[in-house]
Amino acid sequence: MVAMIGEFTRALSASCFLWTLCQTVALPVSQAEESAAHSSYQRVAANLDAGGVIYLYWNAEKALRELDKKLEAIRDLATSDPSLSPDENNNLRKNFGLGIRFILHSGLQSVKAFGLSSREIEPGLFLNKTYTYLPDRTGFLWDSFAKTPHDFPFLKMVPENTEGFAFFDFDLEALWGAISQELVGSEIAEGAKWRQRFSQQAQAFTGFCL
Repeated sequence: MVAMIGEFTRALSASCFLWTLCQTVALPVSQAEESAAHSSYQRVAANLDAGGVIYLYWNAEKALRELDKKLEAIRDLATSDPSLSPDENNNLRKNFGLGIRFILHSGLQSVKAFGLSSREIEPGLFLNKTYTYLPDRTGFLWDSFAKTPHDFPFLKMVPENTEGFAFFDFDLEALWGAISQELVGSEIAEGAKWRQRFSQQAQAFTGFCL
């Protein structure tokens, strides 16, 4: 099962990367699209530092537009190989279906734009910033990682002379719930069995029921 997931993930990732590159080709855009792109740029630029050593902006809307149709086209291309047996074709379609649902339900296509900047504030000391414009946080990725901004009580425990500190929110229950739901509905017997084994092992190791 692990090998199967690994092969499928690599194939889908490579296909999506090539597809994303194709989407960066300049195409005619409407005034509405230009206005939306300008709004996204302003939102990102307001949270970055111009005039530094690095400044990057990427408009994700064109690449992620109609994501479901583009992923289905990649699936159809992969399963059109005449050398595949009926069983292999069926399994490949199920695996692609699982991967496509994961991507679509993740909320990835809600990302409108991304940017990063790096500015030297002292000799040899750089201030790096990244910003993702995400007006709609629907999806299990954002449920798991992108919590509403709030105070961090842990900061009071950090000594003032600390040179580095990192903290982030992560909701394991939300992430595993989404993964479990997709595995159960995938019609892939190995996926459902793997989910059950993983839950049992996690409960035995941590004492928590996933």
